[in-house]
Amino acid sequence: RRVHGLRWYIVFSGSVRVLVFDESAGHDREVARIGPGQGFGDIALRKTAPRAASVVTCEPTILLALAKENYDLIVGKYHERRLTIMAEFLRRFGIFSDYRLATLRALADVVVVKSYAPGEVILDDGDSLQFLFFVRQGRVVARKRVALEDTTAAAGWLTLSAPHSPLLAFDHFPQTFTGDIGQLSPARYVAESAVELALIAVVSLRPMLTSKAK
Repeated sequence: RRVHGLRWYIVFSGSVRVLVFDESAGHDREVARIGPGQGFGDIALRKTAPRAASVVTCEPTILLALAKENYDLIVGKYHERRLTIMAEFLRRFGIFSDYRLATLRALADVVVVKSYAPGEVILDDGDSLQFLFFVRQGRVVARKRVALEDTTAAAGWLTLSAPHSPLLAFDHFPQTFTGDIGQLSPARYVAESAVELALIAVVSLRPMLTSKAK
């Protein structure tokens, strides 16, 4: 962090953690984990700016490195197109509908796309909210824990009704997100089908929501 990026790194094996300093908490906060086939360091290369995050290995890891000049030739055009597509995707959501394209592209730059299998828990009830989730495809259901003496819901979970569930393409969750650090998930969110989501870390999204509110 705070040094100029000279290379783009791709994880060949192992995994790394991406850490961003959270000023309100006074310490680093993990915003992503990156595994084989995924890369990091490209934002600093494109902006010719100091790196905004620190990356730490989680285990023995092998990285492939691509120098800036080669990155610009090979990846630059592809990434610009990806940013445009992702920015247009984000514009479809009500919370971003009046954002300028430049702001949406900045958000698109920190989006992590992740897939979930049917039945997989995406976010559990009461979990600390690290990411805001945007549905690209598939179907997500929200469930709320109920008292054990309530026999109307199997295994103590009740599936919520609209507008909280089901969540389809161009829905986002949790819908109760306020932008505050330390907010907890209000429900358990489960992939009912194969799901693809765009994730934006709260620590990345919060400054943009705060500046917009001023």
